[in-house]
Amino acid sequence: MLAVLEKALETISKEDITALIGWPEGETVEFNETLPGEKGRPDPWLSGEKVSRFAKDELFKEIVALTNSSGGHFFLGIEESTEQPPCALAVKPLPRCIDLAERLKRAAYSLIDPPIPGLNAVGIPTEDDGSGVVVFRVPQSHVAPHRSSDRHCYIRRGSESAPMSMRQIQDLTIHLSRRIDELRTKFERAHLNFSSWFRRVGDGSIGFRATAVPVGTRLYIERVHPVADRILRLREFQATLGGMRIALVPFHGDDRVSQPAFRGTRKVLQDIRGTTHFNASCDGVIEIKSRRDWTNRSGELENGFYLGWILDYVANLAESARVFASIAKVPECEYGITFEICCTNGAADIPLRIMHPAGGEIGTMESPVLVEEPLSLGDRDALMSRVMRDIYDACHARLPEPPELLIQNWD
Repeated sequence: MLAVLEKALETISKEDITALIGWPEGETVEFNETLPGEKGRPDPWLSGEKVSRFAKDELFKEIVALTNSSGGHFFLGIEESTEQPPCALAVKPLPRCIDLAERLKRAAYSLIDPPIPGLNAVGIPTEDDGSGVVVFRVPQSHVAPHRSSDRHCYIRRGSESAPMSMRQIQDLTIHLSRRIDELRTKFERAHLNFSSWFRRVGDGSIGFRATAVPVGTRLYIERVHPVADRILRLREFQATLGGMRIALVPFHGDDRVSQPAFRGTRKVLQDIRGTTHFNASCDGVIEIKSRRDWTNRSGELENGFYLGWILDYVANLAESARVFASIAKVPECEYGITFEICCTNGAADIPLRIMHPAGGEIGTMESPVLVEEPLSLGDRDALMSRVMRDIYDACHARLPEPPELLIQNWD
């Protein structure tokens, strides 16, 4: 598998684009040499003007066909051969490719109905003047069928994009409805299993769980344990919070090796303060759950849980999901995440305090807090901001907006 089809979009290089030469089109790969021009005329973008609506309509047919099928990659700025199936023949750089990618991504969100969750695009300069190739990474959608900006639905048939029949639209709708029910069952099972695990420890504990489930293309790795060191790796993240540099550190350090588990792998981290479990299943479900005692090593009451721990675990979950999808050869797969926080304090009416990563208290929250509607892992920075906003709201923090959080060292 080519690196450009597996690695994170922001890490794709000019050399990765060049390596496409000779690669065939197929159900998950589409090449376009340039922006389609109406009546054979060059698109206005090529002469320094705006992208035409005609070009958007033609390009978005291909993107919709991919997302209504198995997902994949769409490369704009790659000449294709005349053979069947066509192969990448040469790089044909498009001007201002970074700006072009951003404009097309925004237009796709506005014009494709409904918007495609997790759709992303980047411009990869191949020339010194900023011209290059636009790469779309298109996930298989869990809210399909989608309509292009010409109001028609499309699907992939081999290396071609074709209009969908009414029967195909109905079949896809039924299939995805069953898939959504299956996802809900997985998230509900995660909640019930966590509740059972957490309640066994008795009163005087604080617990946190975050679960990531693939919601687009089905993922599967036959044996997860041999690659556990790549998936179950707890990282410490450097970030800025409201312009201030902070470190996001996990509650438990990553000092244990993973263990084989039934159809998966797991890592158990434990000390006198509590326990953290980090699990990955062969179907791509990844989970972190953690429990800490109310009291510290001196027996003093510590009814606080640090926001930094929560953010670090969610960031690690996002990274692990990306790595799993890459190993499974489906890097464009979309993930959803749910999380919850709960505590048991016996007969005492003791509030759960959420502590700021830089010191001090954000506020107190009522337990439990459960996010049932999955959050998308497609945009990791947006995910982190959403989680932080949910926590601030649960703590009744009196701020117009939580401070901006930016992770500095995503892999």
